[in-house]
Amino acid sequence: MNFKLKRNFSAEVKKANSYVKDNVLSSVHIEMKSNRELVLEGCQKIEEYDENIVKIKVPKMWISVFGRDLELRCLNSDSLIVSGFICSVEFLT
Repeated sequence: MNFKLKRNFSAEVKKANSYVKDNVLSSVHIEMKSNRELVLEGCQKIEEYDENIVKIKVPKMWISVFGRDLELRCLNSDSLIVSGFICSVEFLT
Protein backbone atom coordinates (compact mmCIF):
# COMPACT_ATOMS: atom_id res chain seq x y z
CA MET A 1 0.00 0.00 0.00
CA ASN A 2 2.84 2.42 0.70
CA PHE A 3 4.15 1.87 -2.83
CA LYS A 4 0.77 2.86 -4.28
CA LEU A 5 0.67 6.03 -2.17
CA LYS A 6 4.19 6.99 -3.23
CA ARG A 7 3.33 6.32 -6.86
CA ASN A 8 0.22 8.52 -6.70
CA PHE A 9 2.15 11.22 -4.90
CA SER A 10 4.81 11.16 -7.60
CA ALA A 11 2.15 11.51 -10.29
CA GLU A 12 0.61 14.45 -8.44
CA VAL A 13 4.00 16.17 -8.15
CA LYS A 14 4.56 15.72 -11.90
CA LYS A 15 1.11 17.16 -12.61
CA ALA A 16 1.78 20.15 -10.32
CA ASN A 17 5.16 20.80 -11.96
CA SER A 18 3.50 20.70 -15.37
CA TYR A 19 0.89 23.22 -14.19
CA VAL A 20 3.58 25.56 -12.86
CA LYS A 21 5.56 25.33 -16.08
CA ASP A 22 2.52 25.89 -18.32
CA ASN A 23 0.70 28.56 -16.31
CA VAL A 24 2.81 30.26 -13.68
CA LEU A 25 6.18 30.48 -15.40
CA SER A 26 4.57 31.40 -18.70
CA SER A 27 2.35 34.12 -17.28
CA VAL A 28 2.28 37.67 -18.56
CA HIS A 29 1.66 40.75 -16.45
CA ILE A 30 0.61 44.01 -18.11
CA GLU A 31 0.20 47.30 -16.32
CA MET A 32 -0.79 50.57 -18.00
CA LYS A 33 -0.36 54.02 -16.58
CA SER A 34 -2.85 56.11 -18.55
CA ASN A 35 -2.05 56.00 -22.27
CA ARG A 36 1.56 57.07 -21.69
CA GLU A 37 3.26 53.97 -20.29
CA LEU A 38 2.89 50.19 -20.48
CA VAL A 39 4.83 47.82 -18.22
CA LEU A 40 5.12 44.27 -19.58
CA GLU A 41 6.52 41.33 -17.63
CA GLY A 42 6.98 37.90 -19.22
CA CYS A 43 8.63 39.01 -22.48
CA GLN A 44 10.45 36.48 -24.61
CA LYS A 45 11.48 38.47 -27.70
CA ILE A 46 11.13 41.91 -29.28
CA GLU A 47 10.08 41.26 -32.88
CA GLU A 48 9.60 44.82 -34.13
CA TYR A 49 10.38 48.23 -32.72
CA ASP A 50 10.16 51.77 -34.05
CA GLU A 51 8.51 55.02 -32.98
CA ASN A 52 5.02 53.80 -34.03
CA ILE A 53 4.93 50.11 -33.09
CA VAL A 54 6.45 47.69 -30.59
CA LYS A 55 5.72 43.99 -31.22
CA ILE A 56 6.68 41.61 -28.42
CA LYS A 57 6.55 37.81 -28.13
CA VAL A 58 5.19 36.56 -24.82
CA PRO A 59 4.18 33.00 -23.90
CA LYS A 60 1.36 31.76 -26.15
CA MET A 61 0.80 35.10 -27.97
CA TRP A 62 2.18 38.32 -29.48
CA ILE A 63 1.45 41.77 -28.07
CA SER A 64 1.62 44.82 -30.36
CA VAL A 65 1.63 48.35 -28.97
CA PHE A 66 0.71 51.09 -31.46
CA GLY A 67 1.22 54.80 -30.91
CA ARG A 68 3.45 57.83 -31.45
CA ASP A 69 6.95 58.54 -30.17
CA LEU A 70 7.19 55.08 -28.57
CA GLU A 71 10.35 54.23 -26.65
CA LEU A 72 11.54 51.10 -24.87
CA ARG A 73 12.85 51.69 -21.38
CA CYS A 74 14.06 49.57 -18.47
CA LEU A 75 14.80 46.49 -20.56
CA ASN A 76 15.87 43.38 -18.67
CA SER A 77 15.74 39.63 -19.30
CA ASP A 78 11.94 39.30 -19.21
CA SER A 79 10.34 42.73 -18.82
CA LEU A 80 10.24 46.17 -20.39
CA ILE A 81 8.47 49.51 -20.33
CA VAL A 82 6.97 51.10 -23.43
CA SER A 83 6.50 54.86 -23.08
CA GLY A 84 5.08 57.45 -25.44
CA PHE A 85 1.55 58.15 -26.67
CA ILE A 86 -0.14 54.73 -26.77
CA CYS A 87 -3.12 54.52 -29.14
CA SER A 88 -3.89 50.79 -28.95
CA VAL A 89 -2.70 47.41 -27.72
CA GLU A 90 -3.33 44.25 -29.77
CA PHE A 91 -3.16 40.62 -28.62
CA LEU A 92 -2.54 37.92 -31.25
CA THR A 93 -2.70 34.24 -30.36
